[in-house]
Amino acid sequence: MAYSNISWNHDIGVLAGNYCGPSIVNISGNHFEHGRYVGLQVLSCWRDAELEGVKKGLMMLQIGHNHFEYNDGVAVKLTPIARLVGKIEHNDFLNNKDGCMYTHNEDDYILEIQKVDLQLQENRFYNNRGSYVLNLGLSHYDFNHNQQLLMTNNWVMDNVITEPWLGLNPRSKVAAPVVIASNNVKLTRNILQNPDSRYELGSHLIEPNAELDCKYNWIGDKDEETVWKKVFDRDDRYNLAKIAYIPYLLSNNINTELVLERPLFEHQFINRQTKEVGGDVSGVEELRESGVYIVRRDINVRPSGRLKITPGVTLKFEHSVGMMVSGELIAEGDNTGGQPVFTLLDTVRENVSHAGVRLVGGHTVREGRLQVEIDGVWGTVCDFGWTIESAAIACQQMGFVLNTEDWKLQPYQVPKEGMTDPILMSNVRCNDLETDIRTCKRAERSDDFMNSCSHEYDVGLRCYDVSWAGLRLGMTA
Repeated sequence: MAYSNISWNHDIGVLAGNYCGPSIVNISGNHFEHGRYVGLQVLSCWRDAELEGVKKGLMMLQIGHNHFEYNDGVAVKLTPIARLVGKIEHNDFLNNKDGCMYTHNEDDYILEIQKVDLQLQENRFYNNRGSYVLNLGLSHYDFNHNQQLLMTNNWVMDNVITEPWLGLNPRSKVAAPVVIASNNVKLTRNILQNPDSRYELGSHLIEPNAELDCKYNWIGDKDEETVWKKVFDRDDRYNLAKIAYIPYLLSNNINTELVLERPLFEHQFINRQTKEVGGDVSGVEELRESGVYIVRRDINVRPSGRLKITPGVTLKFEHSVGMMVSGELIAEGDNTGGQPVFTLLDTVRENVSHAGVRLVGGHTVREGRLQVEIDGVWGTVCDFGWTIESAAIACQQMGFVLNTEDWKLQPYQVPKEGMTDPILMSNVRCNDLETDIRTCKRAERSDDFMNSCSHEYDVGLRCYDVSWAGLRLGMTA
């Protein structure tokens, strides 16, 4: 497919695949603009030739010299990605609203044993928005070491990346221009310079003993402490993989030979000036001075570490932040009744009243009949097809979180308020990339279900307020 204009589509602009057996897919020189959903989606064969009897052979993929601009959904989506060799090169991604590239495999043995060799090179990603620009992952449990994705010589600049839900701290899905979800993805010689984004690199891999190879990139600055703050990984949340970004480039010239070879900055667990604590404890650390300490990064006591907290010390954790102890923790009271205190840091919450989602009639603002606002009209949601994933998104839109064991109100628990309002949505089934239940692709509006639902089937939902992530003890603690 070449030299075509794919614009203003309400569904996928171009869908290629899936093919089992040898094939060639070449998408070159096209314009993908103003799409309401995915611009280009390539499906690769997820069946195994020997185990399932399909044709042997790989897809040869070439996506080059295309222009992706002003798309509402992700511009290029490759999921699943298997039995594929190819290049994505010399493309322009400009002003897209919800990500530019997404590669992902589910945890599945058949996908894990397939070959993938993909190069992402010499592309330009400018002025995009959303919760990521590139979200890159293959099969993490790659038993045959047969999968790799190399991102090199790309420019990721001036993108504005923000968390999708106001007032909520990230735990394992941080928003960043480049996020990595498996350790067979490698970044080298890229320019990452996004001053209006809090981070440049983020780990989405929940595997604290893994390391992600991101060496020899420009990461927004040459100052080492500034660069460290631009990376979100195990230093922030103990359950995430570590991002290895040193050596890094000391100039935003992609071909520079100026690099920082050895680290000169070391994060201190205790900041005596700001009274903040957090990060890895590999040696011995003691909190002796009474008072309040703020915890904005997980406290991670490594197997070789020891942390002693004396009476009179109060640790106030930001929500979603916690403590993991794989080494030694000493936190004891004294004879006068003094004791260390671990608690949630009270913070001013973002105003999410304009989120377009609310709960009405409940005992608190966190439960009740679910309503959405569409075109200035408030109405209810039918629970036909309603999923826990959609419920989680609704709670997060309101600045709350979902308790997987206590979230769905039974019909007799749903308050009567809202029964005179119209039913605006049904069969809402959001996927992992969607962040607003009103715009989920697999959802029906009132014109689609033609009064087939009544208010006795309205969604009733219970959300929970935010909390700190708690204290966990490892096997070696």
